[in-house]
Amino acid sequence: MAATSITFDDKILGQANALPENKKLTFTNANEIKSVVNNNATELTSTQSNVATNTSGIATNVTNIATNVTDIATNVSNIATNTSGVATNLASIGTNTTNIATNVTDIETNTSGIATNVTDITTNRNDIATNVSDISTNTTNIATNTSGIATNVTAIDNNASALAGKADLTGAVFTGAVSSPDFIGDLNGAVRFEAKNASGSTLLKGKVVAITGVSGNETLVDLADADDVAARPAFGLVFADANNNAGCEVVTVGNLSGLNTSAFTEGDTLYVSTVAGELVNVAPTGEAADIQNIGRVIRSHASSGIIKVGGAGRANATPNLNSAKMFLGNASNQSASVAMSGDVTIDNTGATTVGTINSVAVATVTSGAALGTTSIQKNVGTTYTTNAITSVTQAEYDALTPVATTIYFII
Repeated sequence: MAATSITFDDKILGQANALPENKKLTFTNANEIKSVVNNNATELTSTQSNVATNTSGIATNVTNIATNVTDIATNVSNIATNTSGVATNLASIGTNTTNIATNVTDIETNTSGIATNVTDITTNRNDIATNVSDISTNTTNIATNTSGIATNVTAIDNNASALAGKADLTGAVFTGAVSSPDFIGDLNGAVRFEAKNASGSTLLKGKVVAITGVSGNETLVDLADADDVAARPAFGLVFADANNNAGCEVVTVGNLSGLNTSAFTEGDTLYVSTVAGELVNVAPTGEAADIQNIGRVIRSHASSGIIKVGGAGRANATPNLNSAKMFLGNASNQSASVAMSGDVTIDNTGATTVGTINSVAVATVTSGAALGTTSIQKNVGTTYTTNAITSVTQAEYDALTPVATTIYFII
């Protein structure tokens, strides 16, 4: 016989649902009912435990409710306080209403400013359009310049090769020594050479020096002296004080400043003195002293004097000549100082004295007439006799026409 389905209300499960409704449960046989009952028995036990727990929770909630009542009383007090705050806030609302009116005015002002900004935006748009056009033009120029840059790079490479070892010194200022194997161009300033002080003492700035020797690659200098053959010719002036055996610089051409030139007058020509190392504005005398023009005074001052140096490194071409001497070509075809010798002499005024002519005393002639201080005027190439001698004054001689066969004595 087929089993009959059993249906009954599930009141418990219905109450457990979110909505309070009963559900109908249908079982096929008693075994299914048994299984449900057994399962529910376990759940009922668990539910009883939960009920006990909930009872404890309810007690706790009652306590919490009492606490909440106290809190409600506190809140009522706070509400009263807040009511006072609301009154204060109402006053603030009145103030804010005034501020709102002010803000409305500001908004109107800002609206005007916005209108101005709109105009500015329109202007800026036009400027942007113009700039876009300019950018386009600049792009073309950049392309052109890029081509030019490429050409310039090639030119720079070529110039770099041509400029090897060279530099542009336009406006350059150097504070130390500068060495160069060659210099081509104009030079504004003093020309100096490096030397070594071999004088045995300190060489002071402005002293005139001569080259006295060489040590290795160093040029040795000492004080120049016009009448000392070992201390001439002079080459220049000491640039700065230098201790003995120390390096020093010598100015050969150009200005030397910071000197005591108060003993001279501006424009004076300066010569090497016969006092070692000194300068004079008068050429030294005597054949023992060489005449060496070493420079000229540019500024006369006790401490800031200036001398334009021109050290020729030699004496004048025509040296000094002692009194009653003359220059005469010697066997080496050079000029030499000689004195008149024999019966003919000349003094430093140019007066000449003749003692004899062909070993015959000038004071006597074969006619017995005394020549005294007379001079003879004659016509060369003529044969004369004693009867053809005539004495005249200078004025008479100047007035007559000389006769070819006559010797005239001017007395």
